[in-house]
Order: sequence, then C-alpha cells, then structure tokens
Amino acid sequence: MIELSPSQAALAIGVPALSAAVTGVSTDTRTLCPGDLFVAIKGENYDGHQFVPAALAAGASGVVVQLGIAIAGNMDYEGPGGQAQVYRVPDTRAALAGLARQVRLASGATVIAITGSVGKTSTKDLLRSMAEVGGPVVGTAANQNNEIGVPLTLLEISDDTAVVVVEMGMRGAGQIRGLTLTAEPDVAVVTGIAPVHLEAVGSLAGVLAAKAEIFEGLRPGGVAVVPTDQEAIVAAARDSGVRVVRFAFADGRGGDLVLPEAEVRGVARRNGKGLLVLEVEWPGGSGVVPVPFTGAHRIRNVVTAAAACYAAGLPVGDCLDRLPDVSFTPLRGEDVQVGGVMVRDDSYNANPAAVRLALDDLVVAAADTGRRPVAVLGDMLELGPETRSYHREVGAHARSVGVSLLWGIGPLSRETVEGYGREPLEVVEGNGSAGEAQVEGWPDTGWASTWEEALERLVASVGPDDMILVKGSRVIKLDGLVRALVRRLGESAPDPRREGLQEGGAVA
Repeated sequence: MIELSPSQAALAIGVPALSAAVTGVSTDTRTLCPGDLFVAIKGENYDGHQFVPAALAAGASGVVVQLGIAIAGNMDYEGPGGQAQVYRVPDTRAALAGLARQVRLASGATVIAITGSVGKTSTKDLLRSMAEVGGPVVGTAANQNNEIGVPLTLLEISDDTAVVVVEMGMRGAGQIRGLTLTAEPDVAVVTGIAPVHLEAVGSLAGVLAAKAEIFEGLRPGGVAVVPTDQEAIVAAARDSGVRVVRFAFADGRGGDLVLPEAEVRGVARRNGKGLLVLEVEWPGGSGVVPVPFTGAHRIRNVVTAAAACYAAGLPVGDCLDRLPDVSFTPLRGEDVQVGGVMVRDDSYNANPAAVRLALDDLVVAAADTGRRPVAVLGDMLELGPETRSYHREVGAHARSVGVSLLWGIGPLSRETVEGYGREPLEVVEGNGSAGEAQVEGWPDTGWASTWEEALERLVASVGPDDMILVKGSRVIKLDGLVRALVRRLGESAPDPRREGLQEGGAVA
C-alpha cells in the first residue's frame, strides 16, 4: 500500500487528525498486520466492532468505528491505555472508500474498471495476466467486487504498481456510481447488458442505467470499452462524452463471418492443423494466437480484454501472448474429467444470458470432443415478475441448440424443464434420505427440488463420453453437486476453493 500521511488519512476518513501515518488497512483481525489501521465494518452476518479489542491487541495503529455502534458491547469504549486511537465516523464504509481513493490519487497506475451482466470476472482474470506486460498488476481477488472489496483492492496499490484491474458488481442503482467515483478509472469496460437483478432495478433499461454509471468516474481523457453489438450501451458511453472503443467477436469455427464495425475485432477459427486460434485486429495491428480454452464466451472475453489493453495503451500483441498464463477464478467454467465423463463446473452464479452462452459452449465443446451434451440447470434468481418466462426460455434454448439431457434443480427449474419441450414431471418422494427421491419423466429430462435428491438418478442417467454442464444461482449451491458428482463418478472431490469469498457474495 502507498503510505498515507496522518493528514491525508484524516482527510480521507473525515476526522481532525490521526496519530500516525497509515501504512496498511485491515477489516479482518485474522489478517491484520501490526501497524495497520483497522476499519470496523458492520454486515448482515457479522460486526467488525466486536473485534476492535482484538485488533488493538494485535497491534493496530488505530481503529475506525461507526458512531452509534457499541464496541464489544460498550458504547463508551476508548481503547486500552492510549495504545491506539479510536476514530469515530458516521459511516465506516465511506471511510474505507475514502482511504482507498486517497491511495488511488497518490498512484500513477493505470486503473481499468470492469462491469457487465456476463463475463466480467473472466475478463478481469484475463486482464490481470495480460496487463502484466506493462508492469506489476493489482487486481480484484475472488469475489471482492462490491463496496468493501473494491476499496480493499485499491488499498493494495504500491509505489511500483503499473496497472490496477478492478471488477465492479451491483445489486441496485447508484452502487457502481460510488465504486467508480472511488476508483477514478482510466478505462471503463462494460462486457455486456442482460436481465440480471431485475428485482432491484426493475427492467433491462434499469440494468443499462446502473451499469452505465461506471462511465461517470472516468478520469479526463478516459476511455469506455463497450460491445458494438449492444447499441444501447454504446450510446450511453458516447452520451457520457468520453472516447469510446468498441469490440466485436464472432465464432467462425463453422465458416466465414463478416464482423460488424469495431475498433477491436476477433474471430475464433480452426487453423490448418485443427487447432483453435483467435484472429484479432486492432488499429495499427493484428495477430493470430492459439487459444488454450474452448468456450466461446471465454474467447469473446479475450477480445474484450484485448480492447481494454488497447484502450489503456498497452501493446495488444504482447498482451495476447500471455493467454497461456491466465488463471481463472474457480467455479466459472472449469472442466473436471472423471471416469470418462467431463464435468463443467460453472456453478458460481447464473442469469438467462449467461446460461444461454454456457449452453452454446457446451454443445460446441461436446461436438468437438465427441461427447453427449448434458445440462444440469439450477434456479436463476432476482429476475422480477418474468422469472418463470426466463426459465422456460432457457429450457427452450437448451432444446434448440441440441442439449441431449436436461436436469432442472430447484422450484423454478421445473419451468426450465417444461420449456425444454416436455409436460410437467411427476416427483415421487423417496424415503426422506438424500439421494432417494425418484424422478419419473423421460430419458432426456429430470427434475428435483434439491441437488441432493437428484444425485443418484443423475449419476444413473449419465455415462462415459458425456459432458455435463452444471450452472445455477449461488444460493442453489450446485458447487456441492459438482463435488458429489466427481466423488460418485470415481474421483476425489476437487478443492472447493472458496477461501476469500466475502460476506454477501459477489454481485453482478
């Protein structure tokens, strides 16, 4: 972290003075280092104010607490014997953001902010690796894309940081505005707009407005990076008065395609040796790079990341050469092979647009490897009054693209199975133990209210040379199904890799 003087830090959090410079900031006593400033955050399921004594005992240089909240049950808490200072502020989240903004203002790093309804985490993962051609990179870890995680990411900036890659999610209007005003990005990327969190923003137009807030924080001379095939977000970027870089992608593995006009364009093809390659063009350059993954949505994200690199002034060709070094965030499209079956773990979250893309990729990948495409789809949440229609549309899409076997998990996913083209299924209850409920239906459909009920019948319905996509909203917890499937299919469960997930989870 770039050190903040006592006066800089005091200005950031809104108090008269601090007793010492700030060399580190912590919101978690388990990772606090001696000398850190501890900021107590109150969440839905935890309250950092209860850990203030522990923070001081661990050597915190001071603690930032919220007015009106008791510290370890004591409204008059002042700290032990003057060992550290207690700074009371109206809002500790705002104080955390203020500290992060001061660090960002003190840095000469290029900040790239990313939001969107689909693909933002994979794009962030790609950029964290690709941007290293410009020097040391700081990037969002795990799911830290909200009003706590974004400041914590910015607070990792050091004097030698060259590029910062910040993922921004939202649960409602105004949230991205606050994040982008804190980060002041040089480049703002919107990966795409789709129906997500409609219960919070009301409509697709509301999603567009919420995501377009990212342009409000752009620094003078900043650049907006947007998909050329979504005219509404292109118009919103232009209306904000900033420079706009558009990107376009096409999956040309089935033949030649004509791409729409865009500054950065990419086409996936098979070369003469049958290997998947990505042809990319940008102003003043072009390149053909081998792609170390097969999913069309990830390849599209490469083009998005390449456009961001171009907008940031990085050498695009050198950035693309770093694709083999990319490490993707877990539970977002990982393939696990066991007993001849390929399980694609995309269980972290789901919305209609992301599920359709995942189904498209499933069918292509299965065809490329001679496998049968199988989809296990969980409920998609926060879609507003048209929730059931969205589920039926996803089921119909699965049928239309050639999914051979579809399972629905969760109450709403009955609609998904029906949309696939079958009558409602009859569920025959088992003896109450996990895995005993039986589903009576047809060979190419199945449904259960929980994945535990579906497990045994699902295992019985798949075989060697199947490719199984598992995808659903986070609360359906289909990552548990993936681990159970892998165990049941003959291999030990993969590491769930859930360390670092924040309170409340990631947001879209």
